[in-house]
Amino acid sequence: MRLRAPVRTWRCGGRLDEEIQQFLDHLRVERELTPATIEAYGRDLALFARFAADRQVREASAVRSIDVLDFLAFLTDRKLSPRSQARRLIALRQLFKFLKGERLCAEDPTEEVTCALRAQAAEFLTVEEVDRLLAAPDRATPRARATPPCSRRSTPRGCASPSS
Repeated sequence: MRLRAPVRTWRCGGRLDEEIQQFLDHLRVERELTPATIEAYGRDLALFARFAADRQVREASAVRSIDVLDFLAFLTDRKLSPRSQARRLIALRQLFKFLKGERLCAEDPTEEVTCALRAQAAEFLTVEEVDRLLAAPDRATPRARATPPCSRRSTPRGCASPSS
């Protein structure tokens, strides 16, 4: 098996950098992910490492859930889409899962953190639309089939109203 060239990393000068590099090596050697995927993980985790270093957090065991939440708030302030935020949270989850499995970190600060992707707003009928639907004749009955179809928005002249 031929080993690929080492993945370029962005260093912040702390133990967290080494832990991230161990994780990236694991992705490259053991999980055999593509270089592009490893590079994306590296970028996402390097951004977190820089954020953590600014907060004087220099190793994974010192990261708390509040740090992860603050990082997501930081991403929101930078106008990152919910999908991009979720991707970065997934990278952090994978990192801490790896570190916990290797017994390099006792706790996983991402366990309690969720990042909800905003679902598209559901469209609901207005009260008027519901009233019109309820008032519409049942097309399964013979009387309703004889009634000419009417506009959805209003009852034009010549159309039977539900009360007639």
